[in-house]
Amino acid sequence: MLLTAVALGGCSRQPSLSPALPFVPPKTFDDAAIRSIELPLAVADASPVQISSDTYYRVPIAPIYKSYAVYPPGREPSGYFASLQSRAPEIAFDPATLTTDADWIRAGELVFDAPNGFGSIDPSRADMYLRDRKWYDHVRPSIAADGTLPLLSLRRS
Repeated sequence: MLLTAVALGGCSRQPSLSPALPFVPPKTFDDAAIRSIELPLAVADASPVQISSDTYYRVPIAPIYKSYAVYPPGREPSGYFASLQSRAPEIAFDPATLTTDADWIRAGELVFDAPNGFGSIDPSRADMYLRDRKWYDHVRPSIAADGTLPLLSLRRS
């Protein structure tokens, strides 16, 4: 949820029905609110200290790259993996391209569904386990009806 607000925070257009109004992102990090919900530890000097809202709002917005489905060996479309290896990284969320309410809704879904980890799986190295039948035999991951691995995707970044 926080990622969604942060990602949309740098946008310059209003995603509501009034595109003429400037977009003002909601405040998602408030120092006093954070302090009000934290309980100090028995040893006050050992209590965690959150970063300040000033520091939080200076953190750069992480780009969201286009991601691609993962197929187990023998299930991917012909030439699929080779085509991924030849693609350059592609930014999937670009607020400058959003002009309609439908565009903003799709962008919100994309941001909400985007992986929230900081790593990526490089398709050129995915064969370490994603293309290894032994890994599938050992882990036995769920495979969706369309032949993909749910909750897992490849991205170039």
